Amino acid sequence: METYRQTLDNLHPMNRKKQFSFYIFAGIVYLAIGIANYYRNNQDMLIISIWVLGGLGYIIIAFFYKNRNEKFFIEFNSTEINANVSTFTSFSIKWDEIKEIKMKPISIEFLLNSNDSKEISLGSFYYAKVIEIKSKLKEFADEKRIEIV
Repeated sequence: METYRQTLDNLHPMNRKKQFSFYIFAGIVYLAIGIANYYRNNQDMLIISIWVLGGLGYIIIAFFYKNRNEKFFIEFNSTEINANVSTFTSFSIKWDEIKEIKMKPISIEFLLNSNDSKEISLGSFYYAKVIEIKSKLKEFADEKRIEIV
């Protein structure tokens, strides 16, 4: 079978450059307020540290958004399943490692030969695409003779 790949539509289409600029600007403003309060000496250190930590937090978030991988996808090919469905969830499973596949309403669980399991949440995909992904997975599983529950 030929490779099937479904990418996740951008559900939050805010311009990435605007996001980065906003968070950097907010971080600099918070840091400036914290430093100004430190030199005025009329505020206690707790308030100053909250402003400074807030500014550093905004700057860290800015770089997180800039470096975040926006290419979320699920792919089935003749040798393996590749998935990157969220910022923290990406994996690859070879077809010969899969013992059984459990279809759930908005997720797919793979039971492996090593008695482990891996689950892909499809909650970020539109429901029509979830149905399409599941039907393609059934075609690949039938070809590989893997049981679907």
